[in-house]
Amino acid sequence: MLVCNDLGFITNPKNGRVKGLSEASLDHLYYCLGSVLGGKMKNIKNTLKKLFYIVVAILIPGLLILNAIQAERYMQIQREVEALEQKQIQLVEENKKLIIDISLLSSGQRIGNIAENELGMHKAEGDEIIRVEMEKRK
Repeated sequence: MLVCNDLGFITNPKNGRVKGLSEASLDHLYYCLGSVLGGKMKNIKNTLKKLFYIVVAILIPGLLILNAIQAERYMQIQREVEALEQKQIQLVEENKKLIIDISLLSSGQRIGNIAENELGMHKAEGDEIIRVEMEKRK
């Protein structure tokens, strides 16, 4: 009688040596290989299935944690944007006030008033005006 070992070889149970292959022993070899590989394939499938479940079990909380981190970063950036928008509104208002101040300070009436009252200047009369003409160079 021939026996199939763990590696799928047909061996003699008395001495453990591999037997020569005949048609009957080839059929038995196919049977042995199928049973050994089939069992190992089931083990591999079960191992891969367990590995898949472990990976899924690790990925789901990991993705939830990443989602929470991303949401916190989004909220932080949103707060920064709101602060910058408020600062922009404040700067625009300040700019408007400065433009109004510039227009008030640079009005012709105000400058003329300062020139006459504070600097003692007056409008020139016709006889106080001196014209200077220069010749054009060729």
